[in-house]
Amino acid sequence: MYDALSIKQRRIVIAIIAAVVIVSVGILAFFYISRIGKVATTVKYAPFTATVKLGGNKISNNSTEYLAPGEYDLVVELEHFDTISKKVTVSEEYPYIIGELIANSDAGRRIVTERITDFQEVESIFGSLAVEDGIKEKEQYPILKYLPINNNLFSISYAYNPDNSLQVNIKATLSYQNTAISKLYSLDGVNPAEYTVVFKDLDNPFDGSFIKNNASDPSEYLSTGYKPLLNNYLIQPGHRDGDYYYTTIETYAGQQDGFHATYRVLLKRSGSSWEFVTVPYPILSQYNASGVSTGLLNKINQL
Repeated sequence: MYDALSIKQRRIVIAIIAAVVIVSVGILAFFYISRIGKVATTVKYAPFTATVKLGGNKISNNSTEYLAPGEYDLVVELEHFDTISKKVTVSEEYPYIIGELIANSDAGRRIVTERITDFQEVESIFGSLAVEDGIKEKEQYPILKYLPINNNLFSISYAYNPDNSLQVNIKATLSYQNTAISKLYSLDGVNPAEYTVVFKDLDNPFDGSFIKNNASDPSEYLSTGYKPLLNNYLIQPGHRDGDYYYTTIETYAGQQDGFHATYRVLLKRSGSSWEFVTVPYPILSQYNASGVSTGLLNKINQL
């Protein structure tokens, strides 16, 4: 009788365990399937007692939500705080819905004091993201490790274009343009020809001043086209590289110190004559000479 009862009890225990396992596997499968294609998104809006609505649906604050990537209408509200209403984008690249509400009353400011750790947690995340973004930017644009550069001769800074691409800005007198370019080429791990490099406040004498001609010799093509400027500028002997011809046009920018300004020239064969890849400029890069190899551009920039 004892043995029979024990066997029966064992069967019940086994059946219960099997049922628990089946239910657990079912629950795990449900959660797994329901999360396919979704982004594990950190939701933290301080104070964490605030109500968070995404696309009109309430979601848990101070949690991880699995959300389909895309744009949503976000509303965050709490009494005694300004309501936030804006569009946010959920993506694998930025799996966060985070921020802070601003108190609009003494009661709200007391809540901020009482729940200061909520705000500190959000600020810590923002700090980590800023560091991470900075690392990614420096990996994408190694020159950022060195900028800005400021001295008595020139300054090199940067800005972002509307398309979020980086632009390197140089301010230098004519006498020290080449010095600034040499500085760029001294930076370890930086290929200046890969960047958009702009000399700010440059009045380029070669912009719009070329006289069209059909000379087959590139040197003659340049000297004929820029004949009115040659009292002040000297066209240096050039070099051929396949269908390209490159050289420099120089002028003494400071008669007392002996420095000279250099404008780099890149021509491409066009039939029996030539055409400019870009207007002569102190430095050539893929910004003003797109499609030209950086190897060739670097050769020109270091003439």
